[in-house]
Amino acid sequence: MWLEDQTGAHAIAGKRVSVGRSAALPDALDIGRALRPLRRPWLSGVHQRLDVDATVEYYTRTGTLVPRLTPAPEPWLEVIVVLDRGTAMAVWDETVRTLTQTLRALAAFRDVRVWHLEHPPGEAPALHDHHGSVLPLNRDAAHHTQPARRLLLVVTDCAAPAWRHDTLWKTLHTWGRTAPVAG
Repeated sequence: MWLEDQTGAHAIAGKRVSVGRSAALPDALDIGRALRPLRRPWLSGVHQRLDVDATVEYYTRTGTLVPRLTPAPEPWLEVIVVLDRGTAMAVWDETVRTLTQTLRALAAFRDVRVWHLEHPPGEAPALHDHHGSVLPLNRDAAHHTQPARRLLLVVTDCAAPAWRHDTLWKTLHTWGRTAPVAG
């Protein structure tokens, strides 16, 4: 930083100043604690594990060693973070990245994925899934009916011009009929 005197004749020496930076998600630990109830396992999952006690009990009863399997507990929900990529949302990129890292580190969810809602100038908004594939935003699209045990977190400021039309609002409404949606 430097200053010039009023006449512009010479520069006045300045001092280097460093302004501290706040954390992207200052209450990440509290958010993790608040989400602990979601760590409840889903006991009727598709994966199975060896039930040692049942195997031993069956072996002692029959004399035949046959592994006994039981459903393995698995995380209850899958999380989809729908990130609005409007121009004004760029300031939230680091916060959203930290939020998704916190959700993954919590190990309470089957999967944490990020979808992007793009707003090309002069075009209709486009929703991209975690693979980059475009998902149509019309009401008849198959992705509007969300699978069981999915949570949708929509991160937006609703400032992009597309939010002034009904397409995105109808999409949120349709999602909300089949899955929990939070924004």
